[in-house]
Amino acid sequence: MARIAILTCANTIQETNCASVGCLRDMRERNGYFQSYPSEEPLELVGMISCAGCPTVVAPEKILKTGCGCGRV
Repeated sequence: MARIAILTCANTIQETNCASVGCLRDMRERNGYFQSYPSEEPLELVGMISCAGCPTVVAPEKILKTGCGCGRV
């Protein structure tokens, strides 16, 4: 079972008024990036968080170093 955590950017959310509904739909329907998971493999949403926003772009490698257990950003 693939454990999925969706990380959103507060700066982007504020600019686009995004509620992450598209991410949840894509996960459920296996669209976009979620197509890479085999259709027979269950997907489990283990978390959905938003960063507080930052004045600079933070590299995905820094996020992965926090030990979230995710393999993809």
